[in-house]
Amino acid sequence: KNMFIEQFCRYAKISTPSNPNATTFPSSQCQFEMQDELFRELSQLDSVRLEKTDKCLLYAYYNEQNIQDRLVICTHIDISFDAPNQNIKPQIHTFNGDDIILNGTSIKLDAPLGSTIITSDGTTLLGGDDKAGVSIAVLLLKFLVHHKITNIPSICFVFTPDEEIGHGTDNISMEKLIGGCKNASGLTLDGKRFKQVTCDTFNAWSFSISCSGVTTHAGSAFHAMDCSLSRMVSLISDFQREFKDPSVSKDDEGYVFIKDCQLETKFSRISGLLRSFYGQEIESFKEKIKQLCDLRLPPSYNLEFKFQYPNMREFISAEMEAKYQKICAKHGGCFKKFRGGTDGSFLSMKGLPSPDIWDGAANYHSIQEYVVVEEALEALQVA
Repeated sequence: KNMFIEQFCRYAKISTPSNPNATTFPSSQCQFEMQDELFRELSQLDSVRLEKTDKCLLYAYYNEQNIQDRLVICTHIDISFDAPNQNIKPQIHTFNGDDIILNGTSIKLDAPLGSTIITSDGTTLLGGDDKAGVSIAVLLLKFLVHHKITNIPSICFVFTPDEEIGHGTDNISMEKLIGGCKNASGLTLDGKRFKQVTCDTFNAWSFSISCSGVTTHAGSAFHAMDCSLSRMVSLISDFQREFKDPSVSKDDEGYVFIKDCQLETKFSRISGLLRSFYGQEIESFKEKIKQLCDLRLPPSYNLEFKFQYPNMREFISAEMEAKYQKICAKHGGCFKKFRGGTDGSFLSMKGLPSPDIWDGAANYHSIQEYVVVEEALEALQVA
């Protein structure tokens, strides 16, 4: 427990936000600092072979003499850019049943009394997504080395950058992951709480819509001005009427989310996300958006859809799903859909089925993020 807390707090203090606007890989140089920290730490372990790349991927191999079976454990080193993420100061609490007050903000917790809780100081996110997963993976590797456990599959631990912007596996080597082993499977440590295991994630697409207008002096604008802002506002109103957004969708409901906008007379643009567990619903979202754009944005507009990640269920066998359902039952967990996606979605699509298990973190991407240490350690037992 103390090892996990020390590791997690040390990793959390290394701020590693990915940058959605970057054109480099990785998207931020700070992620190399985290890679270097892990490389130095894992280099001290016997029986572990390391490989790092100039794309900020780090592979750690254990028990490679088993050439038949391979388990790949994947975590990501970047953190979200959606909330303040510099100068992170982890705080340790013992949960007594009351809300935790941080910087004037109350955090409601759902955890057993006496649980050890890690938060930030309330001015930044914590980075539990996915520094909790990284900490679990490193602690597992240290445990295996210390106890010289070899009656297990060979294991490749892979630490990826840029998962938060959908590029975590862009430069990953499937050959390095699988290593010629005949039987390979994966596992991502990038879940949430309450002992959740999932083989069912969102399908994810992004969209961007833009249109141009014509500006004139407002005093002489009659039949001369073409205000792109007015047309785009009408479209936004249509979206609010036709689609659910994240704040009013739950369980297996999909959503359309306008995340960013630029509204001016001469040029307007909105961009956002499409999410659904069902491919058919994604296609219906796209068709309806096209219809609304035809209605509101003539004479011309630009509409682009971009694939982000698939629902991993499409690539998970019934046998593997049954296996993880048994794991859930054994550890008192729950097998449910995950309203998000992970590197495991891409790994599954690339031929390495990689269900996702919990990491003990909650309230991702916000200053109210926290980690329940005991729950994270239970994930360690499953992995």
